[in-house]
Amino acid sequence: LQVIWPASHSSPGVAPARLLPRTRGAVTRNPCSSRLRSGMALAAAGAAGFRRRHEGNRRSHLAAGPDVVDVEDLSVPEGGGDIVQAVLDRVARDGVPLLEQRMEYVPEPENSPLRACGLPALQAGGAPRLVAALRAAGVGPDRAEVGAGILCLMLRGVDEAHNLITPHSWPSPTTYGGQPKHNSEVRREAAYCHVIVHRMEGTHRGEYGTGFHNSNYWIGSALGGAQHPIFEELRASAAELAEGSSDAKAALRAMGPKWDPRSFNRTCEEALLTEDEELTAFCAAVQAKELRLLFDHTTLRLV
Repeated sequence: LQVIWPASHSSPGVAPARLLPRTRGAVTRNPCSSRLRSGMALAAAGAAGFRRRHEGNRRSHLAAGPDVVDVEDLSVPEGGGDIVQAVLDRVARDGVPLLEQRMEYVPEPENSPLRACGLPALQAGGAPRLVAALRAAGVGPDRAEVGAGILCLMLRGVDEAHNLITPHSWPSPTTYGGQPKHNSEVRREAAYCHVIVHRMEGTHRGEYGTGFHNSNYWIGSALGGAQHPIFEELRASAAELAEGSSDAKAALRAMGPKWDPRSFNRTCEEALLTEDEELTAFCAAVQAKELRLLFDHTTLRLV
């Protein structure tokens, strides 16, 4: 099994977006529930990251040619579970903060959170090591690549995730993802990952509008108005996480009885624009649950 990390970049195109005005309004904060309190530090970090971001378009980084990494050459313990479980344990402990991240759209991002995540196995091997670990655990090739992309998102590796999932969800070659895999058995799950990748990109502007705009485009591509199998449990979990937060409960009332990813995107964008720490903590907790449910669904719970 080979993972291709090509050079240069070419982003799948979507229609240009209309930027939303940066508006602030009065925010009513309520005491946090015990479920949300542990997320307040993450929320504060998200607000700080929001304030630090700057405007400007990303520049393309060109390189000479593709690098090919044979995942069978990577040293992974039999079963592959140790590395994967370390990531899952970290998410269970720390969550997945709702931070806006500027994407590089290159095969090897300079500012890779994976290299700084504190897990020694990933500091050198990175995303290919996660693919190898899932393959060693018995996960099929397509599911291993998209599953590894979800693990990258859990560690905030949006570019690494994007590189892995794009061949499974976009019909044309890209210089960061390589050749498309037209018969991928996880095309829908890979498209769903795009929803989360670009939600994490947030209000940063890429080649084709903001991350939120691109995320909403992928909702249509992944779901086409249908419900994903994880939505019922995700909606129930969100209701539990909303206990004690009037803002979160209001967001779910506006969403309706079924999970609506576009409505959740709006809630996340509102939380970032208003710097509402409580609502940001709620969105981060729901996002962590969403990623775990999607990982289990994609890997068929083999890990």
